[in-house]
Amino acid sequence: MHAFAFSRLSTLLLILLISFVKPALANEGMWLPADVKRYIQNMEKLGCTLSADDIYNLNRGSLKDAIVHFGGFCTGEVVSSQGLVFTNHHCGYDAIAGLSTPEKNYLDSGYWAPTFKDELPVKGLFVTFLVRMEDVTTRITYSPNPEEAQKRLIEEIEANGKYTAKITPIYYGNQYLLWVYQTFTDIRFVGTPPASVGKFGGDTDNWMWPRQTGDFSVFRIYANSNNEPAAYSSDNLPYSPKNYLPISLDGVKPGDFSMVMGFPARTSRYLPLSTLKQKVVNEYPVLNSMFGKMLRVMEKDMAGSITVKLALASTQARFANAEKYYLGVISAMKDSAIWKQREAEEAKFQQWAKYSSYQSYDEVLSKLQALNEKAASTLTLEAYLRIGFGLNPIVQRGGALGPLMAALKEKDASKVKAAADKLKETVELDETTSETYKRVLAVLLQAFTSSLPEQVWPEWLSGKAAQKILRKNKEQPYLALADHLYAESFLVNPEKWKNFLASPSSKDADKDPGVQLARAYQDRMAETRARAEAYRAEESDLMKTWMKAQMAYQPDRVWYPDANSTLRLTYGQIEGYSTKDAMAFDISTDHLGLLEKYKPGDAEFDLPARLVKLLKAKDFGRYADSKGNLPVNFLSNNDITGGNSGSPVIDGKGRLIGIAFDGNWEGMAGDLVFDPRYKRTISVDIRYVLFCIERLGGAQRLIAELRIQQ
Repeated sequence: MHAFAFSRLSTLLLILLISFVKPALANEGMWLPADVKRYIQNMEKLGCTLSADDIYNLNRGSLKDAIVHFGGFCTGEVVSSQGLVFTNHHCGYDAIAGLSTPEKNYLDSGYWAPTFKDELPVKGLFVTFLVRMEDVTTRITYSPNPEEAQKRLIEEIEANGKYTAKITPIYYGNQYLLWVYQTFTDIRFVGTPPASVGKFGGDTDNWMWPRQTGDFSVFRIYANSNNEPAAYSSDNLPYSPKNYLPISLDGVKPGDFSMVMGFPARTSRYLPLSTLKQKVVNEYPVLNSMFGKMLRVMEKDMAGSITVKLALASTQARFANAEKYYLGVISAMKDSAIWKQREAEEAKFQQWAKYSSYQSYDEVLSKLQALNEKAASTLTLEAYLRIGFGLNPIVQRGGALGPLMAALKEKDASKVKAAADKLKETVELDETTSETYKRVLAVLLQAFTSSLPEQVWPEWLSGKAAQKILRKNKEQPYLALADHLYAESFLVNPEKWKNFLASPSSKDADKDPGVQLARAYQDRMAETRARAEAYRAEESDLMKTWMKAQMAYQPDRVWYPDANSTLRLTYGQIEGYSTKDAMAFDISTDHLGLLEKYKPGDAEFDLPARLVKLLKAKDFGRYADSKGNLPVNFLSNNDITGGNSGSPVIDGKGRLIGIAFDGNWEGMAGDLVFDPRYKRTISVDIRYVLFCIERLGGAQRLIAELRIQQ
């Protein structure tokens, strides 16, 4: 009874601590927008002239109403009274690739819809607005059944079908927030520059500065006649938003206020040293390596076929981003100063915890370290399995057979038919990428078996049939094994797949080598994931204690919640940086750097001939800077991460000055450790965006929609 009462009291004290602590005057932090009144004074000191109500307001349009979660993985901003949305080129990449064909290659050639009727519907794409957020910690923690309490809260919001809701824990479960959303599903592709502009610099320049990338694309939200979300219909009309962003052509200079609003995906900045080591030393090298092996195969095939290139474009872009991300984090975390600082911080904490009245605080670090040591091999194996097998079509389609196999076991004809029909609708077999994925499977099988002991392989790999093929083919044993799977399995052959679904049979599935591999993978993954989840559950409890202990130890420290794909605000300034070897970088790039990097015919550094002509003519009009040059990209010290891609960079008057699209190489450790010396945001200058729309794309009708201020 007393322990229960004390737990409630400590939770309330923690909430009060979080509610009343004032943020410092610094650029660190991904802040909750509803809490803006607590830190608006610090924003004002940096040059913000907006009020807290201008940023977050439930009674009238505010900045939050101009920000959308784009597709659930990026951010976009509404920039016109007719629902026009700007986001990154790489955020629209999948949609653009899906709409492209070899004959109408919007990805490579670019596209600008000449009229509303030419704006192209994107199947499956959606955008989500935040309606409101609410602290529901008390309602959940005081409930005898917290899970039921969360379920009831969500049901209350979603009862009328107008909104969706989710509840997210922050501070490792010490606080809970309710988020209410409105989602629009009729989203249409309006325009994009050619990929040579939108991806200029390619993977070479990814996460690098200086940059000259025109990373933007344009979409539009459509609604029904009542201005409400609706499925696609030719009768739908452009959405009339509660608010949209005006655009500034004033440009940027060092020290200017800058603010970013968006949906950052995930940070983990409060991890103890032992967990950081588990990730950086054990897991990240595996992920980097496996993504790299897949990419080398894909890139070779894409270079030889435009059809393969379009089919794999989005996947290749995601994998390349992942490969370089993990490499970047590993590289940044080699900085010994980071580890020494954490060691010193934890040593000081431990000294304090010895004299704390709570025994759990004194033990929490040692328990987390012991858990990480115990879990290391399981988590590493999980990473190998997830990337090495889980992304392959054979394994994915084999897993999708589950409901059909269950129906066959029940001998229920109606269920069998329903499951087969479902597979016909949801599983598409595209022979375009079949050869590529076969070679991908071969290199991953080789990497997996050479890196891990046989006792943890999916059982099929060590079976007689697979081992016979491997022994028989000495030169390329794993390619031979992949050849066998792709030749014999109905999971990768459209005709065999069609025939199987027309007359599904457990016997046929049981003898199929692809199904056998998929089942063996699922069995191994299930037992591995069960162990991993058990470790994570134990870690979750310890992290909750660790977070509470840190806040008790440092009650005057500024605390902000880790990113978790919910709307956040970060504020700072336009600022360059210097590297560890004292190389200084300015805040911006312009068209001169673009022309310097330009390499005709190069896969990463080519430019459209028309753009080269325009740049050399230097006829930039109102988009030129004070020197007569065309601004391209700029730096700010805003605190962002993945998911912020496409976020608006907003000046002190609430005007759009750029679109965030990347971070810098030196700041790659930012998801784990914030380092103000190096953490920077790279954005495309809005003047370059508008120049490309108007002068390169000839889309004056879009320019006319915008509220441009100069």
